[in-house]
Amino acid sequence: MKQGQKDLYVLVADQDMRQTMKELLDRGASLGIPSVTYTVARHLQRDPGCRSDASRYLRHRILQCQDPAFNELRDTLQLWFPAMSS
Repeated sequence: MKQGQKDLYVLVADQDMRQTMKELLDRGASLGIPSVTYTVARHLQRDPGCRSDASRYLRHRILQCQDPAFNELRDTLQLWFPAMSS
């Protein structure tokens, strides 16, 4: 993984959900999940932004991923959302 890349990028609607996700992800070992590097971001338009703008918001993060494990996901997303290819 390149420097600065994360295992997981979570987009949430508000600060409460942001804090909840951070606390859950920080407790990985006690929940029986492997430790991951992550970023939790809050969409400025809250719920409507997450519902209608998430693909655009996350577009460049998905397309910049160089991890081979994500190649199939990226290709599938490009089939579903052709605008992501441009």
